[in-house]
Amino acid sequence: MDLVWGLIVVALLSAVSGIGGVLASQRLSRGASGALAIGMVALLVWYAYIGREEMFWAQIWPYSNLIVVANLLPYGLAFLAGICWVTTPGSWWRRAIPVVAVAALGVFGVIGPLLGSPPPCTDLWDGDTCLQSSPATCSAASIATLLKVYGITATEAEIARLCLTRKGTSWQGIYRGLKLKTAGTPWHVVVSQPRWQELSADADHPLLIDVGLTRFSEADRIYSEEYGWEPGRLHSVLFYGFLPERRVAIAEPTAGVGRET
Repeated sequence: MDLVWGLIVVALLSAVSGIGGVLASQRLSRGASGALAIGMVALLVWYAYIGREEMFWAQIWPYSNLIVVANLLPYGLAFLAGICWVTTPGSWWRRAIPVVAVAALGVFGVIGPLLGSPPPCTDLWDGDTCLQSSPATCSAASIATLLKVYGITATEAEIARLCLTRKGTSWQGIYRGLKLKTAGTPWHVVVSQPRWQELSADADHPLLIDVGLTRFSEADRIYSEEYGWEPGRLHSVLFYGFLPERRVAIAEPTAGVGRET
C-alpha cells in the first residue's frame, strides 16, 4: 500500500511540475525556454548517474516509499513535457507527440524499479547468519540477519520481496524493507555515508554496509579473480566491529561462509 500512496504523490507532483513547465515557457522567449530545457536535461543526467545514489534523499523523504517518491525522473520529464507543449509549433496533436513521448519516459522511470519479481529464495541459516540463496540477494540475507539481532523475524524471501530485489537491491529498496519491518518497533532506520575511520559497531549492534571495488579499481587482482568481487558491483555484509591486527568481524551472506574475520 505504501507504493500506491507513493505513486499518487508522484502523479500529483508530476502534474504540478508539468504545469510549471507550461507557465515558465509561456513567460520566456523560445531561446530561454530552450536553455531551461537543456538545464533540466543536465539535472536529470546528473540524477541518473550520480544523484540517485546520494543518501540525503532519506532525510528529505524518510518513508518506506522513498524508492518512488524520491525519483526525480518523472518530475523533471513532466517539466520538459510542459516546455514541449508550449514550444512545439503546429496543431495540438503535433504538440502532443513529444509531450506523450516524454511523459511515457517519466512513467517508465517511476514504475521500472517496481516491475519484475524477486529471484527464488530459500531460508538457509548458518547459526545466526542468513545465507543468500541467489547471486542477487546478499542484501536481503544480510537484512534478515540484522533484524534477527533485534528480535524481528524475517526470511530472505520476505525481505527480497519488500526490498524490490531484482538483479540486485538498490539502497532505496534496502531502506524500504527495513522501514516496513521496523514499523511499530522502537527501532529507526538511519542511512549514512561515513568514512571508514568513522565506522563503529559491536557484536550487539552491527551495521549493514555495502562493500566492493570501484568500477575502475586498481586493487590487487586476487579480489576479482579469486574472491569473485566484480568491479562496480557492491555487496552487502554485516559489520560487527574492528579487531586487532587490522581485521574486522563481519557476517558474510555468501553460502558456506557466515561469520568470519
